Amino acid sequence: MTKINYSKKEIFTVLTFIQNLLKTAPANQPLKYSVSFFGKNSHQTKIIPALENEILCDLERLGALKIVAKEQLANETIYDLKILPKFKDVSAELKKPTTTPAKTAPENQSPKTPTTDGITIIHLEPSGNLWREPKTQYCYRLGEDTDRHLIVRCLAENNNYQQVSMISRPLKRKSANAIAAEVTIIRNGVKKYLDINGSTFLEAKKGSGYKIGPTCKIQLDLE
Repeated sequence: MTKINYSKKEIFTVLTFIQNLLKTAPANQPLKYSVSFFGKNSHQTKIIPALENEILCDLERLGALKIVAKEQLANETIYDLKILPKFKDVSAELKKPTTTPAKTAPENQSPKTPTTDGITIIHLEPSGNLWREPKTQYCYRLGEDTDRHLIVRCLAENNNYQQVSMISRPLKRKSANAIAAEVTIIRNGVKKYLDINGSTFLEAKKGSGYKIGPTCKIQLDLE
């Protein structure tokens, strides 16, 4: 099964919300799943809305459901979801406890981040995989068609600070708040999966925008 980069608690919360909708939804009708940026559902789930959107898309890629329609309102996204037969199996698999393999290093030596002249080399693949050596231990799957991938790629292709207005162009003109939420997700993911300080990786400057920090260099891989 494809691995997705969320905590068990976050996945369980979304799956539980869907299962509760199934109990009251009319038969053979799409489920109305609402993701609110500032409203009731956002507070109930306690998940950043941009991350909740991403989980739904990943569940679709896993074959658990199909996003029939998507309506973007001012502060809310409403999904029409068709639950597929595979939903039960995918849910059970995602809820299984997982173990994280211990990172090993030579005796009396801690693992170090590979650097060149003090700069950490990070690879970005077209598929959205962001990784550093050794890849088997340090890989952050941004997803190929996600806003996170587009933001990191935009910043990797430009050395200087990029204004929010420039970053938002490939993101369907998303608001500054929506982009800030994605930046938070990226920073948390970089810390969790690459063991690199998120604020060091992705710097922000009021009035200037965002850029990849000087201690990191992103290499754009062709495949």
